[in-house]
Amino acid sequence: MRKFLVGFLFLLLVAPASSSSVGFGEVNLQSFLNQPLRAEIPLRGASGVADSLRIRQASEDAYRRAGLNRGSVPGDLNSSWMAIA
Repeated sequence: MRKFLVGFLFLLLVAPASSSSVGFGEVNLQSFLNQPLRAEIPLRGASGVADSLRIRQASEDAYRRAGLNRGSVPGDLNSSWMAIA
């Protein structure tokens, strides 16, 4: 589970970013062991870039270039985001 979260955070880090700074808040897990992962990760400073924010999974090549093992991160990982005021 921890490797999966590290992979997911890496995915967010390699996503294209604009000149604005966006940071991560604390991960809030909403799922239990042996359930599909459901987590909320607040993005700090994303309000100015909300229209151009893209979340996607990094390719296997991006993992290799970063020296990381993709491990068991599924290829069909679903992610979404929503603005919370």
